[in-house]
Amino acid sequence: MMAQDNDEFDNEYFKMLEKSGTTEAINEIPSVILDELKQSMPDAPEGMIKEISDTMSVSMMNFITKQMLPVYKKNFTISEMKEVNKFFDTPIGMKFAKMNSNMREIMPDFVKDIPTFKEKLMAIKEKWMNNKDAK
Repeated sequence: MMAQDNDEFDNEYFKMLEKSGTTEAINEIPSVILDELKQSMPDAPEGMIKEISDTMSVSMMNFITKQMLPVYKKNFTISEMKEVNKFFDTPIGMKFAKMNSNMREIMPDFVKDIPTFKEKLMAIKEKWMNNKDAK
């Protein structure tokens, strides 16, 4: 019985991802990042680009199945997931899903800030690692 419940929950979860525009958004992320990468490294070997793309796609699927699915299972019942899916059938739910799936519009701005953010994190790390007395 438990496996059947898990299967039903999993089906509702993946239905929610599809209806909410999350699946489409997640599928867009690697291509948006790759577009940015190609612009910043126009001479990058095609094999490298493909490997990065494949790795990102697998990572995104692992994220929604291995990391996010258990969080949803912990916080929602099957009945609640069905209600969430009903919401995405409403006009407001569809509007929300459309906005959610338009990652191509917002990702370039988000991606361009990643290196700056990483540099800031590395500077903080270096400061703390070099000054072990500061705790």
